[in-house]
Amino acid sequence: MRRSAVSRVYYATFHVVMDRASRDYGYLITHTSKDHSMIRDHLKKARLANAANTLGRLHVWRKMCDYDDSVPELRTIHENALRSARKLMGQL
Repeated sequence: MRRSAVSRVYYATFHVVMDRASRDYGYLITHTSKDHSMIRDHLKKARLANAANTLGRLHVWRKMCDYDDSVPELRTIHENALRSARKLMGQL
């Protein structure tokens, strides 16, 4: 269940951040898989490096949970993902 939660937390955060970046920071959504890296680049250019780094970390955790056979310290990753997503969405 935690693996699925980490994945869902990433996608929820990704979509909220992408929508806000589009509305407030001029990001042009491509509706392709490229948005996952392009949004982070755009945030860095908009002087929101902390947001970009947090989203990047959530993306790494999501990929681990979706694709790795085992995820060491899953409970910690799950807790950190929830905390990071909450904080990031509150900042934008």
